Amino acid sequence: MRSRLHLSVLLIGCMWLTGLTTAAQQIAPGGATASGAVPNLIKYSSVLKDGSGAVITALSGVTFLIYKDEQGGAPLWMETQNVQPDKAGRYAVQLGAVSKDGLPPDVFMTGEARWLAVQIGNEAEQARVTLVAVPYAMKAADAQTLGGLPASAFVLAAPPNASPATATTGSQASGSTAAPGSSNVTTTGGTANTIPLFTTPTNIQNSILTQTGKTGVNVGGKLNLPATGTANSSKGFNSQPGDFVASVFNSGTSTAVPQTFQWQAEPVNNDTTTASGTLNLLFGQGTSMPAETGFKISSKGVLSFATGQTFPGTGTVTSVNSGPGLTGGPITTTGTLSIANAGVTNSMLANPALTVSAGTDLLGGGQVSLGGGTTLNLDTTKVPQLGTANTFTGNQTVNGKLSATGVVTGSSYQIGSNLFAFGSYINHNAFLGFAGNPTLAGTDNTASGANALLNNIGSDNTASGSAALFFNTTGVWNSASGSEALY
Repeated sequence: MRSRLHLSVLLIGCMWLTGLTTAAQQIAPGGATASGAVPNLIKYSSVLKDGSGAVITALSGVTFLIYKDEQGGAPLWMETQNVQPDKAGRYAVQLGAVSKDGLPPDVFMTGEARWLAVQIGNEAEQARVTLVAVPYAMKAADAQTLGGLPASAFVLAAPPNASPATATTGSQASGSTAAPGSSNVTTTGGTANTIPLFTTPTNIQNSILTQTGKTGVNVGGKLNLPATGTANSSKGFNSQPGDFVASVFNSGTSTAVPQTFQWQAEPVNNDTTTASGTLNLLFGQGTSMPAETGFKISSKGVLSFATGQTFPGTGTVTSVNSGPGLTGGPITTTGTLSIANAGVTNSMLANPALTVSAGTDLLGGGQVSLGGGTTLNLDTTKVPQLGTANTFTGNQTVNGKLSATGVVTGSSYQIGSNLFAFGSYINHNAFLGFAGNPTLAGTDNTASGANALLNNIGSDNTASGSAALFFNTTGVWNSASGSEALY
């Protein structure tokens, strides 16, 4: 509101100082007065604030745009200036100052209202303010022209061999004096529906723009939407946006709602060695400013999609068949693929075999295909086979029962506590079975069985059985029983 008030006061003041009619009479086609001193400029002042309402005091790139309507539509004119506000954010600029000709008069030729918008950097445009009287005085400058051209542009060309002094206009009598040739605007021929272009200050030719009816403008060459500013190490600048606007009727609000799709080139990685840009799609409806949709194209043609978007979107698969070793297909909607019985062969596998290694004292093994087999054997050089005769040189222990069906041989052996004994046992022994030793002279021995303590000469021995303590001749306190005991 303050911006609108400042602009209104400023423009009304200009009207009061110069007068609308006088200003119109003094504006020349080149954008200055007849004296060439006053360009087509509009002074505008306001307070620089960002989208949150915070005051900006730093040097900023500001784009000024003039629109036909208060909302929507494409700008009729725009320019970007570097603005330096004061400590309170106040600033003043002259609209049109970037161009040597100032504001183009045709912006105001229709006499309709015009709206000014301000955009700071890459932020959204701020609310538009209406332009009041003085800018429309630029339309009044056209009062002395026909379609924007001076009357001299319509002087008839001089006939062959005629001097400029004899040229006439369509309303002049023959022989009247024509305007000086230096101010004439001539053409070299035009094409219907082609928008004209000044190729020199005094010459009009066809441009690359053509108009179809009252709604279509065709571009026969490249259409430029330049950057809104020149990048520096602190900031890059977007291109001018290109808007495509659709109108849709909303039954809830009973109003037509503009749908604005906007393409805009944007900087990427500013002030780096990988500085580049992207072409972004923005969208806004109604009075809202177009905002990023997330869809963009990189400088290498790589597409980035909005969140949740998949590519190519709806799938094209119509059925899934069963491959080798599988069963269950074809599947057209939902189903299950399973491994068929005996459907997988070793040749289908990445690892169709395994390796079996022989451990300690074993022989055999090697690579075995899946489903195959191998044999491991004892290394008989290390472990003897018990089915053949073997000789054990070390001590052996049998924890279970020992069963022998053959003859046990040996000069000396012990089972239990001297069950059978042959040898020089001396004292405190107990024998069961055959026991005899002609040199046995121990004491406190006990024996039973044939020839128990045979030839024993010790004392305090007890024996029973045939020939117990037989030939005992010297021992004392011995006891014996049986045939030929103590014989």
